[in-house]
Amino acid sequence: MEETNTKKEYFDFLVRIFVNLLMQRNINTIIDCQQTLIKLLGEEYANKITNAAILQVSELSPHTGSWICENFPDLEACIQLKEYSFMLATRQLINKGFILGRDFSASAEGKLIINRKAKIALLQRLYLWEQVWIKSVLVLEE
Repeated sequence: MEETNTKKEYFDFLVRIFVNLLMQRNINTIIDCQQTLIKLLGEEYANKITNAAILQVSELSPHTGSWICENFPDLEACIQLKEYSFMLATRQLINKGFILGRDFSASAEGKLIINRKAKIALLQRLYLWEQVWIKSVLVLEE
């Protein structure tokens, strides 16, 4: 039991360090740190640390989380966040009475093409982090 707690504390410690690093928004430092973690701990464990840190940053500072995923779109946590945002937006639109194919549709790139009325309704009553992430998957219909 003691060893499990120590491993969790070590993981949490590394995640906190990586969260602080991500908050600095320095691409080269993030890449260097990620590569160092991979060399020291292995790719799978390093990815778990990175993903946990990105998820925490996305809650603490949604704009920083969005910036990370714009600059590192292939990271697993970024892919998961965009998929979640897409599903959340779709569910919210349907629950608000908007109709797929008329008020909104999906693009091949994983974006929601949406009319202005649906966008306004969608972004009401959401947490800031939800708004930031949902906006990242929206394209306003012209």
